[in-house]
Amino acid sequence: MRLAIVFMFLLVQLDLYAQNDSIWKVSGTAGISINTYTANGIYNRREPFRYNLGLYPVLSKGNWRIPVRVTAYNLGIGSDYQVARFGAQPSWKWGSLHLGHSNVRFSNFTQNGRTLFGMGAEINPGLLRFGVLWGTTRQTGASILSNAVQPNVYPQEVFTMKLGLGNRHHFLDLIFLKGKDDATETDSSKLRLDQYPEENLVFAARTEHYFFKRKWSVGGEFALSGLTSNQNSTSLSNVSDETPVIPSWLLEPKVATIIANAAEAFLGYNGRQFNSKLTYQRKALT
Repeated sequence: MRLAIVFMFLLVQLDLYAQNDSIWKVSGTAGISINTYTANGIYNRREPFRYNLGLYPVLSKGNWRIPVRVTAYNLGIGSDYQVARFGAQPSWKWGSLHLGHSNVRFSNFTQNGRTLFGMGAEINPGLLRFGVLWGTTRQTGASILSNAVQPNVYPQEVFTMKLGLGNRHHFLDLIFLKGKDDATETDSSKLRLDQYPEENLVFAARTEHYFFKRKWSVGGEFALSGLTSNQNSTSLSNVSDETPVIPSWLLEPKVATIIANAAEAFLGYNGRQFNSKLTYQRKALT
């Protein structure tokens, strides 16, 4: 087998600053990558040609800062897999907005860097820590080579909210997340027999504390989750007298529903010469 891959990357730095602080300033980066692929002796596992274009300007004025992200993947070349994303995150002294495609982290066991297309906000006036985010993820897409649907086939609607007290150095957050797959937008003829629409819900509490000029940190998280791996499975509401761990109006218990919990504790050190972090995680069914 012989494999040949050619990769090209171009990065442009934008710096359009003005001396007057009363007007907007623009900075940022732009980049493009081009990939070609060929294989001998085996079937192609990637597309023969693909590209990725990214524009990342940042607008700023006083306490305002507006990062903008525009990315395009394989648009206009007849590919089965094409992606276009746009997002803007305006921020000021004690808050920010998330518009379009965004990647936000609330905690390790809830909203942890998943890209959503939607809207949200985070505000932190004084000791109040509030965040809310709504959007969709898991966009339906055909396989590049077989034209079959990818494993994560269903667009999933996600709503998550955070409410806490503290600041960046000492805080306690309570987080709620609800996600549900939408099976109406997927071609059922391309599904495998074991692919079903899912639904999940998570409650979590996370705390972090930093000491000694923020060199030492300690914290942890506990989460309770319910996952229904098949929305079409039989409901347990009429066949079981047991009180559900999660209220049925939040997550209807079904045969395919699993209730689990997860816990994490960590101790970290952030020094000038090296960083280290000791983490313990435990996950179990209830």
